[in-house]
Amino acid sequence: MDGRLRRDLGWSLVWGFVFGAGPHSGAARLAVSLVAGTLVAIGVFAALRYRSRRGGGAPAAEGPLVERASLTPPVWALLAGCVAIFLPTLVWLFGEYTPGIWRNGHGLFVPIAIGVLVAARLREHRGAQEESSPWGLPLVALGALLAVVDAGVRSGYVGTLGLLLALPGVSLLLLGVRRTRRIAFPLALGIFLIPLPEHIPEPLALPSATAALAAPLLSALGFPVQQYLTIFVMREGVFNISTNCSGVSTLYAAVFFSLLLGARMRSPLRRLALVLCTWPVTVLVNSLRAAFLLICADRFGIAIVGTPIHGLSGIGTFWGVMLLLFLIAGRPRFWRPEP
Repeated sequence: MDGRLRRDLGWSLVWGFVFGAGPHSGAARLAVSLVAGTLVAIGVFAALRYRSRRGGGAPAAEGPLVERASLTPPVWALLAGCVAIFLPTLVWLFGEYTPGIWRNGHGLFVPIAIGVLVAARLREHRGAQEESSPWGLPLVALGALLAVVDAGVRSGYVGTLGLLLALPGVSLLLLGVRRTRRIAFPLALGIFLIPLPEHIPEPLALPSATAALAAPLLSALGFPVQQYLTIFVMREGVFNISTNCSGVSTLYAAVFFSLLLGARMRSPLRRLALVLCTWPVTVLVNSLRAAFLLICADRFGIAIVGTPIHGLSGIGTFWGVMLLLFLIAGRPRFWRPEP
């Protein structure tokens, strides 16, 4: 099996797993998840093979991506210990990322995006020699200590904070100071590995803004309803735009995605403008979703909120916001090395 075919197959399996295990396919239903993951994997593989046959993409470079820094046996032992120490944290994070689209629907994408950005930036230093930096030891040790503490308090967040501290430490040990500085931005994006808490009171005025925009949309479409703050009173019952329905999870993912897209932009003002777009874009798309659900509830009864249509509308909101941001950014190729 040649290198390109192996790479295409690997990426297909990765994306199949992300969509099969994540909430974007209804991961609570095993059959749906298996079918969705398989279809995504087949689709990605077919697209990558077609692109390869057309000669798309840069040819795979020979040799390792980077030369590894010299590691002593004690350092290897420390890294192996970190894997064992952070394993409960990783299991907890996976559990936070997979239950539903209403919280942390972006979580499984974060490590993949960080890995792609890190690889792109390290390609510019392929083959360069650099010694391991001892400054990584305190960060790894502190991160491991927090993970051990979290094993007692069982919060998950303390262990995640320890993981975020350990990542640059591991980079310093493996790659040295210069390369770690080069990949500082991708490592900083690890902050988005932190899951949203389950209960967030009125996050960033999203429920109020969604309700305020959904009401005139409904009136313009000929569906007048009585609105009291975030509550809509209809003939069939009462509909409340709660925290889960406010789009806060989508906004969190949108900020992460806008930073990824902005990494390929030359202008700092364009980067800032893209990040600032995330809030109004999220409110706009989520208000369209709320109006759609209210119209369905008016036509078919409030019980429709308890059907898969509710969850599918949340998935549609997530991907609608990401698509709009991608178009606003001008479709940058953020997996390429920086210009």
